[in-house]
Amino acid sequence: MGIKNSIYGIGIKFFLFLSLMISLGYFFNYLNQTFFHYSGNKSLKGMNKNEFLFLSTFVAPVIETVVFIWLPFRVFKFWNVKNIWILILIPSILFASSHIYNPLYVTMTFFQGLLMIFYFYSNLKYNLYLGLILVTFLHSMYNLYGFLFVR
Repeated sequence: MGIKNSIYGIGIKFFLFLSLMISLGYFFNYLNQTFFHYSGNKSLKGMNKNEFLFLSTFVAPVIETVVFIWLPFRVFKFWNVKNIWILILIPSILFASSHIYNPLYVTMTFFQGLLMIFYFYSNLKYNLYLGLILVTFLHSMYNLYGFLFVR
């Protein structure tokens, strides 16, 4: 498999996962608007758009990748954990538990976390740091899409 095929495969997989995340976001947005009617995150209301854009597309994805993907990965590797359910579920639960705006949002971020951790592990065959960069970029692009197109 040549480098051109690898880059093509990474790009296809990236857009597939981004599409899945966006679709999942719309699904939960539909559930909220139809059944639950939760309001947005009140802790971010005082922020102007530029601050929110910077935090959501640059700062949060980097910090959350380190805390919820890289650190658990290192701990599990140190403890020699091989159980795929632990490797995927624990980081997803941790990620969701940091987004406690309402119960529906926690549920959505759990599934988003599953997609991101699965995406990370699917890119480990290339390189640990490439996997971290790609999942951070995926998270950033998902947040940017939400900022630009979802209200």
